[in-house]
Amino acid sequence: MVAVILPDERFTGQCGGWLGLHGEPVFRLRRVVSSVVGTCPLAENSGDLTPRREVAKENRRAGLCERSLKDILAACALLSYPAVLLSGDITMKEKQRVVRVAIAGQGRSGYAIHAAWLRQDAERYRIVAVADQLEERRKQAESEFGARSYDDWRDMLKAGEFDLFVNSLPTPLHVPATVAALGAGVHVVCEKPMAPTVKQFDSMAMAARKARRYLFPFQNNRLQPFFHRMREVIRSGILGDILYVRSSWSGFSRRWDWQTFQCNLGGVLMNTGPHAIDQALQLFGEKEEPRVFCRMECRNELGGDADDFCALTLYGKKSPTVEILLSSYQAYPQGEMYHLSGTRGGMAGNATKLTWRYYDVRKAPRQVLWPQWSEKRAYPRETLPWKEETWELDAAIAAGAKSGYTLPSFQSGVRGFYANVYEVIGCREKPLITVAEARRQIAVLEECRRQNPLPVKWRRWVPGKGPVR
Repeated sequence: MVAVILPDERFTGQCGGWLGLHGEPVFRLRRVVSSVVGTCPLAENSGDLTPRREVAKENRRAGLCERSLKDILAACALLSYPAVLLSGDITMKEKQRVVRVAIAGQGRSGYAIHAAWLRQDAERYRIVAVADQLEERRKQAESEFGARSYDDWRDMLKAGEFDLFVNSLPTPLHVPATVAALGAGVHVVCEKPMAPTVKQFDSMAMAARKARRYLFPFQNNRLQPFFHRMREVIRSGILGDILYVRSSWSGFSRRWDWQTFQCNLGGVLMNTGPHAIDQALQLFGEKEEPRVFCRMECRNELGGDADDFCALTLYGKKSPTVEILLSSYQAYPQGEMYHLSGTRGGMAGNATKLTWRYYDVRKAPRQVLWPQWSEKRAYPRETLPWKEETWELDAAIAAGAKSGYTLPSFQSGVRGFYANVYEVIGCREKPLITVAEARRQIAVLEECRRQNPLPVKWRRWVPGKGPVR
């Protein structure tokens, strides 16, 4: 065991946010490689040669990471602070600072997704403040979370005393509230869709760079267990080159809420589309930027003017063709949610079950090209050595699902997202969902809207009253 003992709390004030996450000048870790402690002149001969991979794993469990340790010890030498390294059993109890969270919006997402998980992850997070216009929601947050409550997210920002701002406000407030929160010096998790245009999205990214704070696009469905397994199978190469992907995020339902109006940036493209397009771009790949073809319609009989039918295609010269159907008018399922076609096999399935079949080309029958028009007036036929495999969602994970319009939302995705957010803030790990990836999604959304200008029937939304012409 090795520990880094810093002399007083003055050091934490000069080391920045990465040290502040741990909250005190005493750090306990399980192992440190010699190259890490070697950054401090006082500890060149630790003699611990534990492999780096094992060290990173152990230190992550202890609440630290190799990179932050390098920073701690390098800063010791730079600021001429004596850092004492102790080896042997350390009995001092490790104390790790909890990230203080403020949630703006306590609706379907803010309460049922973000707060629902963060309240469980007490070792990493504590909900200290919420903002919502509805009094009953504010009282609920005070009672359930012990949090301060505000009727305006701006007042919550001014009050401060939190580290992470979760923007689960209505869509038109995603850009202004995120920019304001970053300007206030806190990290931000922003719900989808983050922005209606690339230009507005870039203003958010610029605000994060200027503030030197993290902007986390919330794409929990990228972390769904089925999508992780799907990508594993694709990467294995057993399906060959993927030529075509079709996904349907559809059903038959009528809606009469705020997300059916264009003035609120509503519609199936902006509501469900960010999930589907995020996954589609992962399958499309990064060899090129996708070309987009899209057709949208609004046939809402209950007053909304935003799209409730959207069919879009991503295509290019070096990438698979990816089709997405977002429809409120699919009375019968159109096969499985996902269909993939590869040069040596294919896959079909949904959030709870995937099935794929493929063949090994080395075991396939050898064929000789027919020199004539045909043989015995027949088509070429053969029996391939197909192999089929199946994946099913673990029952324990399925039990934690929240029902949605098109796809069940499993808490495992939210858990994985916030575990990564914690490591990014505390140990500068790489984000699972990057700003650059979110920007590609926004570009697709903007192009779809450009190709399909729909008549605007309502100019603005008044809370408590509804749409106004």
